Amino acid sequence: MQIVVIVIIAAVVLAFLAMNPGRGRPEEMRAFMRRPVAHRGLHDNKGEAPENSMAAYRLAVQRGYGIELDVRETKDGQLVTVHDRNLKRVAGCDRCVEDLTIDEIKALKLFGSEERIPRFADVLAMVGGRVPIVMEIKGDTLDMALQTSEKAAQLLDSYAGKSSVCMESFHPAAVWWYRKHRPEMLRGQLSERFQGFGPHMSAALVPVSFLMTNFLTRPDFIAYNLRHRGLLRFRIQRHLFRAVCAAWTVRSQKQMDEAADDFDIFIFEGFEPREDGHV
Repeated sequence: MQIVVIVIIAAVVLAFLAMNPGRGRPEEMRAFMRRPVAHRGLHDNKGEAPENSMAAYRLAVQRGYGIELDVRETKDGQLVTVHDRNLKRVAGCDRCVEDLTIDEIKALKLFGSEERIPRFADVLAMVGGRVPIVMEIKGDTLDMALQTSEKAAQLLDSYAGKSSVCMESFHPAAVWWYRKHRPEMLRGQLSERFQGFGPHMSAALVPVSFLMTNFLTRPDFIAYNLRHRGLLRFRIQRHLFRAVCAAWTVRSQKQMDEAADDFDIFIFEGFEPREDGHV
């Protein structure tokens, strides 16, 4: 019995060590806390500024919001900003981003509007450092995570507003890549409870859900699903480790107000926050 107790205590200690994100860089993160961040731009998928479009990004810049966007790589090595791997929902094309060239992707229209899926380089040129950017590296496989991380970093090396860009990803390998190769860039680990993925996938996601890769990646912030903020694993990050935390995705002013004590950064969509924000 004594051995069992010792093993349990040792496992708990190791888990806490693995979950610890370290000290982070809270002062540098303040640029992302000043105003809420528009999820996939200030978008409306029923209008002329759909998600992850240049129109949605322009609106966010005009209103002074930060921009959260998703980065993927095309078949011919270009980086584009689009959330879904398969483009059927966003553009009516039942094919994956990595199977299409940039010319094939540029021919598609987003949600029936006149907007197209933009290149990440064009987004950076338009934003020009005027507002912060939260860049999510999409990594459906290990190779995708690492390759997209490297290509995005190379683009950002010459971006004038580089200091106002942070990266985040569900894939710990992407966060690790930035720690190793671009340690100056602020980085975040995305996570949630992960439900509905099937038993095998859910088991593989347990370390990410419990943030047990933090000892490898040392994220500067934790981006957690707003709906799951009551989980003990999140409370440990927030109240024990004092991590900077970003909420996704906030869909009303009421949600934002109610979660003000749990998060420092709010990634929102479907409404415009009060002018005074919450901070």
